[in-house]
Amino acid sequence: MKFLITLLSAAGLLASGISAAPLNERGIIRTRAPGTDYDIDDAIVDWMSDPKTKRRIKTACGTVGGWEGWAQLELEAEFREKFQIPENTDIREQSKVFEGRQIADFLLPETATHKGMIIELKCENKNAQSGDGMQKPVGSDKKKIYNVKANYKDHTFMAVAMAFTPKADKALTKVGMKPIPKAEADMGAGNTMRAYKERMEVGTLTKDMDDLEEAFKGLFGSTPPASPQARPKTPPTTGSGAPARPKTPPPTKKPTGSPPPAPKKPNGSP
Repeated sequence: MKFLITLLSAAGLLASGISAAPLNERGIIRTRAPGTDYDIDDAIVDWMSDPKTKRRIKTACGTVGGWEGWAQLELEAEFREKFQIPENTDIREQSKVFEGRQIADFLLPETATHKGMIIELKCENKNAQSGDGMQKPVGSDKKKIYNVKANYKDHTFMAVAMAFTPKADKALTKVGMKPIPKAEADMGAGNTMRAYKERMEVGTLTKDMDDLEEAFKGLFGSTPPASPQARPKTPPTTGSGAPARPKTPPPTKKPTGSPPPAPKKPNGSP
């Protein structure tokens, strides 16, 4: 795809008679700072290793109700402290990230050193969201990546899940989630709370197309020129698509038999 983008860009430059030097050297495409991902692994490990957190997680896992809301609040405090996110920057329950009415659990801001990050969180509980039941909600979270608005296409998308039963561990592994090293806590009764994640890129293709559109704006002062209209096709002269030729009329039939006798001359003719 990048080869195709480059080819199209070069074609536009050649057609316009402008130098084919790299677009970013002529200032047409803005340079995107690569940035690095927020180290949420380290933040989650620190949070789960705290003795108070371990006791509260153990209590939460033993109740019938869900505990995602509490985990979100705890992780928000951890993220703000670890990444020095200002208090006036909202990072939780953000409705501006996705198309429609979907809400992002976390939206970590894009900075001069870090890429923005969208985080979706799911936590196993003793109700339907237990064991194999973790696959569906986690899968739904991951599908949200297709609904990210254009303003957040450069962000990293991170699906995070917390599970404490062996069945849930297997279920999450089947859908591509990987355990975060050292992010675990003993829950007793043979259960261990583990944090899982899957990192995904939101819009590599869209970002390339945005760059190409900006390049055309720089060259032509507008969006990419429309494709030329297709010429009418010349009708084929042979084959099944050729028009039918007029039929040749049948030859005129000659009369059969002997020709009639010539008329007799009258008597006395010279």
